[in-house]
Amino acid sequence: QNAEAVVKYLKPYGYEYIVIDGGWSSGTNPSNGESKQFIDEYGRPQPAEWKYPHSANGQGFKWLSSQIHSMGLKFG
Repeated sequence: QNAEAVVKYLKPYGYEYIVIDGGWSSGTNPSNGESKQFIDEYGRPQPAEWKYPHSANGQGFKWLSSQIHSMGLKFG
């Protein structure tokens, strides 16, 4: 929804980036209160699966970045 708003309202004025800020790999799951940091077997932070469901099973931000790129925006 945020990317759609950027395309609709801000892209005409030169905005082209969608940036995910801190907290993307950790937090408290609202459904069960569990606090967790998602880290892969190599020690790299991974997207919190409850925030970004398409990141499950090691997919990372692949799906989300594809969606954002398909709107003509850049992702980082």
